[in-house]
Amino acid sequence: MTEQAAPRSGIHRTLYGPYGLRAGWRIVGFMLLSAGAGMVLASVASALGVGGDMNATFAVLLLAALLAGWGMLALADRRPPGARGFALEPAAVRDSAAGVAVGGVMLGGAVAVLAVASMARWVADE
Repeated sequence: MTEQAAPRSGIHRTLYGPYGLRAGWRIVGFMLLSAGAGMVLASVASALGVGGDMNATFAVLLLAALLAGWGMLALADRRPPGARGFALEPAAVRDSAAGVAVGGVMLGGAVAVLAVASMARWVADE
């Protein structure tokens, strides 16, 4: 004799599809987590006297999105951060440093080519 699964409620069918939480609800969850993390991080930055400039705002938004992505991975998918490419292991620091170095060399090469071609010039801020 086979058992049939209990019928699901309308709310459960609205929230969940055959592959877990539906995409629209995942987006809503990410946006809510991101906004919440952004508010907390902005408050912390303001209390530390770091906020106000564009770089600090960008860093807060980036960190909030990263934390929200990790949160959604843990809550909705029940997967570790490494599943999104953010493995928290010693090699991650080395790989990140190598990526920043390669990007810096490429950007520096492009600027050098422009400088040699007399298409770039540096002007002091006033």
